Amino acid sequence: MSSEVSQNVQSEKSVIRRRLVGIRNSRSCQWTSDTSAVIREKLLSLPELDKADSVALYVAKSGEVQTDLLLVALLEEGSRRICVPAYDAMKKCYGFCWISLATTWVDGPYGVSEPDAPNWAGHAPLGVIIAPCVGFDRKGRRLGHGGGYYDRLLAEYGGYRMGLAFSFQEVESLPETGHDQRLNTIVTERDVHRC
Repeated sequence: MSSEVSQNVQSEKSVIRRRLVGIRNSRSCQWTSDTSAVIREKLLSLPELDKADSVALYVAKSGEVQTDLLLVALLEEGSRRICVPAYDAMKKCYGFCWISLATTWVDGPYGVSEPDAPNWAGHAPLGVIIAPCVGFDRKGRRLGHGGGYYDRLLAEYGGYRMGLAFSFQEVESLPETGHDQRLNTIVTERDVHRC
């Protein structure tokens, strides 16, 4: 892909991202919490999650589908290992690390909580990886915050790929570059989209 085409794709993504983040930021905290609860219940009923022996899950930023209660539910269930992303200062990149109910948390880069003393997951394939979405389409294309962090994690770790999003974040078609990683399933408060 030429650099000019790549710049056009990035520019188009930026426009879509700004629009969707603007809508997301206009929602009340109560709406986000209530709608996240509906999404959480849909996700917990999926057979792909039920069969997974390990789950990687994002720690939500403000306005995203909230995952704090989902993390607690998965940890309390105790039937699988759970990991979250954390910044590895030695490698200067993100990786997944295992957590438990006893994990202590600190603010990581970008204000996202992460484990204080990461127990790195290594590079073994994970059962399910659950990613945040700023936007998505029905072909499994995912729009993130623009840093490529989750695309790199999805590419590095094997596993069934899921995204959590609000239904208003669906777009007709997202532009795509060679490094973008598609999702297998996207869960919203209205539907479970299998891609």
